[in-house]
Amino acid sequence: MAVRRRVVFVSLTLGLFVACRQPETSVPDGNAVHEFPVVVTFETAESLENLQDANLPGIEVADVRAALPGVESVFELQIQTRLSRAAALERLSHTPGVGSARPVREHRYSVLVEFGEPLSVTEAEHRLASLAPLLVRSPGGRDRSSYFEAVFETDAAATALLPRLSALPGVELAELNQQYQQE
Repeated sequence: MAVRRRVVFVSLTLGLFVACRQPETSVPDGNAVHEFPVVVTFETAESLENLQDANLPGIEVADVRAALPGVESVFELQIQTRLSRAAALERLSHTPGVGSARPVREHRYSVLVEFGEPLSVTEAEHRLASLAPLLVRSPGGRDRSSYFEAVFETDAAATALLPRLSALPGVELAELNQQYQQE
């Protein structure tokens, strides 16, 4: 009987020793709150205020800052959510007043684009759509112009973006707008 107690005691002691030496493996919680930055374009200046006042289920806006100096409709938001990135971006994109919501990329460029003919902003957006600009606007707010400012966010360098822009049909010239560069 005494031998049996010693065997049980030794086995429990060794088991406890082994359990203490092995680190606890953590299982990631799929419902944990995570935070990530997104770039959001707004249709009007009031849309940002409406988004901050809105109760978006599952999304909390932790921080807001201008994405480009002098551009009042593009903001970088730090959001907190339990949703996946794709689901959070989808929900933000379908919020009234939001033009688009995308993950933040490595580079943000403002590019001056010249077309061979005068276009409306909508026509210019359509021609540049394959490169998914954050924003296209006409200098001076003219109805039709052959010059536009387009803001792109990409993981590629400007040396990769500019040739792709220049190769688009109708684009005469594409050059970096040095006034609004963010690297």
